Order: sequence, then C-alpha cells, then structure tokens
Amino acid sequence: MLHLLSDVLKETGMITAFVLIIMLFIEVLNIATQGSWAKVLARSPFWQIVIAALLGTLPGCFGGFAAVSMYTHGIIHFGALMAAMISNIGDEAFVMLVQMPKDTLYIMLILLALSILIGWLTWRLGRKAPQHSHEHAHFEIHHDDFLP
Repeated sequence: MLHLLSDVLKETGMITAFVLIIMLFIEVLNIATQGSWAKVLARSPFWQIVIAALLGTLPGCFGGFAAVSMYTHGIIHFGALMAAMISNIGDEAFVMLVQMPKDTLYIMLILLALSILIGWLTWRLGRKAPQHSHEHAHFEIHHDDFLP
C-alpha cells in the first residue's frame, strides 16, 4: 500500500512540475516579447484557432496545457480552446506514431481540419455569448524584468 502511495505521489509531482514548466514558458515568452505576441494573437480570432489547433496536434499534453493557460489568461477565445482540445491525441500519439506512423499522421491531419472547422463555428456561433475580455488580461508585462 505504501509503495502505491509513493508511486502516485511521484507521478503527481512529475505532472505538476510539467504544468508549471509550461506555464513558466508562456510567461517567459510574454516577458521576452513584452506582450506583443499576445496582442497580435488577440487581433485575429481565426489565427488563434489555427495556432491552438496546431498546439493540440503536438504529441503529449504540452499543447493542451499551453492552450488552457492561454485561455485562462485571456489570450485565446473559447473556440480556439475547443480547437486545441479536439485536435489533441495526448500521450497516445507517441505509441501510435511508433506502431502506425502513416495512419497516425492521417488521423492528426483529419483532427486538425475538424478542430479548425469546429473552433471557427464555435467562435462564430458563440460571439453573442459573454467573451473573455482582453482589456483585463492576466498577463502582467514586466518592463523592468525584460530578458536581454
């Protein structure tokens, strides 16, 4: 029983560290560009969807965690978040790429196309719903802490 608890705590720590690293990566990107990448992305709902869908196609959890982090900070809209989640295969992509690489690439391309379409439809149909406001974005620009 103690061995099982130890394994669970170890796995939880690894996942927590991974999520923290992804969130720090996005924060460093924001600081290094002084928020310009987020402003450019905020102006184009369609490119938010495309970039989020491409992030979702990355094998593993990185794309999903990055998309959720960008959504919670008000950088992408809900349609883009939907696109990221639909195009995401997750950790299974690693096994699939090894066992059936050609089929996996077809699946990824189909999911990418579907996720962009559904993300765009979600954005178009949901524009009347309350939106994330980019006026009060949670990302603070640290002008004094700019990385050289």
